Amino acid sequence: MRQNTSSNINNISIQTNNIDDYVKQISTLENIKLNILKEIKREGNFAQHKKELEEIEAKIKIVYKLIKGKKKEDYKRESNNANMVPEKKEIGVLIENIKTEEVEEDKFVDNIIYLNKNEIRYKVNSIIKEAGKAYEAGDMETSLEEIKKGLQLCNNIINIGKYYELEYELFLKLGDIYFKGGDRLDYPKAVGIYQYIFNIIDRLPDGMDKEELRKVVENKIGLVEEEFIKQYNNDKRLPEGYSGKSSLEKIEEYKEGLEKHREWIKEELKKIEDLGIKEGEEELDEEGLEKRAKEVQRIYGGIREYFIGGHGLIKRLLTDCIEDLGGLPKVKVRDTGERREVEYAIFGMGSMALGTMTPWSDIEWGILIEEGLKKEDEQGAKEFFRNLAILMHIKVINFAESPLRMLGVKELNNFKLSLELREEDWFFDNLVNSGFSFDGPHWFACKTPLGRNGYKDHEDYELIGTVSDYKKFFEDNLWCEHDKHLIQTLIHIITIIDNNKLVIQYRKKLEENYSDVIRKLSFEVLIEDNIKFDPYTEILDFQKEGYLLNIKKEIYRFPDRTIVALGDIFYGKGISSWEIIENLYYSSKITLKNMHKLKLALSIAAELRLRTYSNNQGAIEDFSALIYYETKFNELEINYLTKHVFYCQDLRILFIYYFIILALNGFIRKMDSSTQKIDKDLKSYPTLVKSWVYTRFQKYYNAIKELESLNDGEKQELFIVKELASLYCRVGKYEKAFTLNKAIKNYTQKGSEDFITSLCFIGEVYIQTAQYSRALKYYSQALNYQINLHGSIHAKVATIINDIANIYAKKEDPKKAIMYHKIAFKVLGCLSYKRPEHIAREFVNLGAIYLASGKYNRALEYLNKSLVVNQSIYKGINSTLALILNNIGNVHEAQNDYKVALRYHKESYKIRKQIYREDHSDKLMSLINLADTYRNLEAYSKALKYYNKSLFIAYKIYNAIHPNIALIHNNIAILYEINKQYEEAFFHRIIDSTISLNHPETNSNNICISLSNLGKLYRHLRKFENAFNFTHFAWQICKDIKFINSKVYEAIREQYHISNNLLRLRTATIINDTDCTAYVEHAHCLLKHFNSTEILELVEILLERFLKLVKGKAYIHCNHLEKKMLITPLNQLLNDYEIINIESQILAYYLLIKVYNKNEEVEKAEKALKEFAMKVMKIKQQDAEVPLILLIDSYKELGFKYQSRIYQGIFDKIVSSNKKLAEESSSTRLI
Repeated sequence: MRQNTSSNINNISIQTNNIDDYVKQISTLENIKLNILKEIKREGNFAQHKKELEEIEAKIKIVYKLIKGKKKEDYKRESNNANMVPEKKEIGVLIENIKTEEVEEDKFVDNIIYLNKNEIRYKVNSIIKEAGKAYEAGDMETSLEEIKKGLQLCNNIINIGKYYELEYELFLKLGDIYFKGGDRLDYPKAVGIYQYIFNIIDRLPDGMDKEELRKVVENKIGLVEEEFIKQYNNDKRLPEGYSGKSSLEKIEEYKEGLEKHREWIKEELKKIEDLGIKEGEEELDEEGLEKRAKEVQRIYGGIREYFIGGHGLIKRLLTDCIEDLGGLPKVKVRDTGERREVEYAIFGMGSMALGTMTPWSDIEWGILIEEGLKKEDEQGAKEFFRNLAILMHIKVINFAESPLRMLGVKELNNFKLSLELREEDWFFDNLVNSGFSFDGPHWFACKTPLGRNGYKDHEDYELIGTVSDYKKFFEDNLWCEHDKHLIQTLIHIITIIDNNKLVIQYRKKLEENYSDVIRKLSFEVLIEDNIKFDPYTEILDFQKEGYLLNIKKEIYRFPDRTIVALGDIFYGKGISSWEIIENLYYSSKITLKNMHKLKLALSIAAELRLRTYSNNQGAIEDFSALIYYETKFNELEINYLTKHVFYCQDLRILFIYYFIILALNGFIRKMDSSTQKIDKDLKSYPTLVKSWVYTRFQKYYNAIKELESLNDGEKQELFIVKELASLYCRVGKYEKAFTLNKAIKNYTQKGSEDFITSLCFIGEVYIQTAQYSRALKYYSQALNYQINLHGSIHAKVATIINDIANIYAKKEDPKKAIMYHKIAFKVLGCLSYKRPEHIAREFVNLGAIYLASGKYNRALEYLNKSLVVNQSIYKGINSTLALILNNIGNVHEAQNDYKVALRYHKESYKIRKQIYREDHSDKLMSLINLADTYRNLEAYSKALKYYNKSLFIAYKIYNAIHPNIALIHNNIAILYEINKQYEEAFFHRIIDSTISLNHPETNSNNICISLSNLGKLYRHLRKFENAFNFTHFAWQICKDIKFINSKVYEAIREQYHISNNLLRLRTATIINDTDCTAYVEHAHCLLKHFNSTEILELVEILLERFLKLVKGKAYIHCNHLEKKMLITPLNQLLNDYEIINIESQILAYYLLIKVYNKNEEVEKAEKALKEFAMKVMKIKQQDAEVPLILLIDSYKELGFKYQSRIYQGIFDKIVSSNKKLAEESSSTRLI
């Protein structure tokens, strides 16, 4: 692999005339550099790659210089013109490309196979049949290939956990093949596969006989161990009384004991959880912390005793293995020829030897055998211990805590090939919690007796041999150069079982012959680990803010490795890490104060590791200081992600840890091979360390408080200014952020990372103050500088492009927003390595694209994906989580699914309240969304409550002229208008219109809508001239807009015509009562054909105007041709008469009462009814029939049943009387 890397570097030509080729070369070189750094991290071997790294960095610098020179030549830029923003060529090319190419969405999810469930089932069932046929035919290679295909299909990122019944069949066949594989190393793998199947059985659909399936698999596991012992027992038979079943029963007893021991640890940890912590006080009690550290050391002592003490678990398991294999091998005594048992020692390494083993740790161990044996006896002894190691592995796997990934099944995870070959290392075990198990099969692990064999680019070894066999590791430079950590592990061993004399002999040999080698190697390891596990990098990486901490790698590993290395450098021996620290003090290599500090740091790290494992029920390293998040949305299915996370809410213990560790890291950076001791007091700057820890875990307000407590001189330091500026932006203190970022921009080099960051932060401030054009200007500058610095294909470039897309979305320019989101997606798709947050961000953006495009199901699909990625990163509440939930709510709202939308908006608001202590724009938007949703649900009082809350916050965080303030006033006005509280609505409409007209960024569509809404409100208030003026103003603007929304155009045109007609009617001159009748006829016609709010309003005005103006009598004539009237009683009357005449005033009152009632204007309706009744009572009896019918119907409509019955009686008498008169008159009747 190293040769390939060098070859890649050498193949890159730096001679070209095309600037785009230079950019591609930079990208290639950066990728090679990243791969080298990854290799260094995995191997832990900086020195080996140092030359390569220097070579590639030199080439990168050369290419950057050539780019700079080429750009000067191509674009004729003046080198002394520092104010000039870089050219926009590369982003322009991207924009052009995005218009002609489809976005490849699936680049982010690496070969995800999108098949529906039926297709997958059919495909996998076909694979199972083919695998079975090949198995029956004895073609195991083909069968394994088919099984691999089927498992890959079931375990891609989309399908994980959906096809367990198919996986059951595939894994069962895989286990059977390994059982019959013929290689003794296949037996543990077969057992591991069968143990994994137990977890699948637990998840099979209801209705399957799970108990029977478990019995089948359990029987297979017992048979594997039996078969192994039959073949490799000294007598080639099963020992008396042994069976696979009895062996499993014994393991179950051991497991019960292990669980009891773990419960003991939980109780012990509970006893010390308050030691050193003063309730309600910021500072910790030093004396209490010292006691706490001693208690942690005691607990770890108890753990070591449980595993390798007198009746230790590991001892008992090894003894069982020796008995099952028929006892120890016999060797011939040279002098007498008698045969006796071989002398041996089984030793522990790693955390077992250093006293920091947990009940969930893996086992690192090896075997020493006596010197001087005959060759055949020595080989026989080694062969026996190889078999013992395999049998021990089988028994440990049966504890069911060995993840299948850690067994090196080549069809799933072939670690013997390059780690870069993802197709050979693709399976991840999500079902087994790692715990009591063997050291892993990666090339840098393998610290078991069988060691490493057949790994590409790595030497073979085994840890079974004489003391002389082990000396090769210290004498051959190859091992010291390529496997430093293996050698360091072999320095520290502890006896587990049998002959401690061999272990003492081994240690003596190392001390006498290899002290200088050990000291030199330990110094190299110390320096490399100080870089590899640099706590500054972990705590100051802003991209990791809020991320889970890996408790082992990011907390425990640094003090663990450092203390061991310091002990080896300064000859500080000890049987535990705590004893090493004490001996460093006794040998005057560290001060008493530093001894206490180092023991405290180690104890804090060890305790947090133990608490994390205990909480997570396995060696699951996830540690967080965020607030735990458990979703109540069953459809999201993400709670499994936070199942095993240790949430630490008190960061004060971490402060102490980092105070010490950061100081130690700083001291080591200055060390060289001549350093004899650590005489400098290990202390850090508490205020800064606290702020860094708070920021790392997104406790931004606490971080700000710490930094603001610094004196004025300290706060002038550039790095403090940068941190404060960043923090102010995060919590919404935009004015302070703006001031500081302006200063940063002026005092940093143009085009540098700090300069670009300040441009982005200034742009962010302008976004929050709704100055979108200015924001766009700063982000565009930042983008061009970023491209100039990194080339167009870079994660930081994608981030800025995404921010520009969001600006266009706020400017209500969805086309450009979508275009820029797609460009960002394309840029990230071209990256060779994508951080999880990049994937999550682009899934959110895709959700936004599909929401804007009306593709709601696709939007939900990508938002749900972003949620899974987000929680896999953070596993706790964070601002992006709140954004995703908010956006899911928006999608449901767009689908008119308001109840579901409300649940998501409530959840989003709840999270934002927990994140932001003070007023923040995110909290404001959640309140507005909640109010909007309540309004859509017609819960108007709740909607008003949330609008008022949001308005209060908006005035606190924005200046008075802000679009969000206008939006809230508009929404409150709508609520009042719905409730016909027009006077209350008027105040909010005025403010909405004022802001819309005065804010420079207000969209023209929104200005038109705002003015039109004000005009409409004036109509409700009967101020028709004002109504006309504002709707006319809106209509004029509307006609001048080049690209106006068609719906807005039609709505404003309608409002204009209504206002215009009303004003003309109000100002029209009435000549006679016949003209007035036209008002009533027009009103009746409108009611007959339309039923909108605007029409009811118009009819009300027409009828009121008529009743005000009419003086005499005028009639409306109705005949059979006009029977389809609005008035049901008159339709019935027309069945009896050819023509009826209705006095226009009577009809006007009747219609007006109807309109008042529809508009819920009860008082007006009742008043009109009284006037109507008085009018009817004045009419002569022979003319009263039709008016009474209408009056009775009006009383019924308003619910006055008693009055309607009285008038019905009067009507009946009149009808009876009129009938008598009718008999005396002609058949044609005139009313």
